[in-house]
Amino acid sequence: MRFPAIPLASGVQVQKAYIQFTADEAGTDPADLFIRISQEDNAAPFTLDNHNVSQRSLSTQAVNASILDEFGEADD
Repeated sequence: MRFPAIPLASGVQVQKAYIQFTADEAGTDPADLFIRISQEDNAAPFTLDNHNVSQRSLSTQAVNASILDEFGEADD
């Protein structure tokens, strides 16, 4: 995901950020997410080229969450 319209000054450290996901089908299995960020200060936009995302430099920091329902009963 990329959010180019969010104005952040250079050097700003984001303390908290939230993303809301929705699904187009109902189910009972949790969604397991592993989210990492790009280590680049000015990452290139995503393209349809092969390996455009998988070959980027990633930070060692990550968020791992299991989303169970829309009310926030999650493993985080």
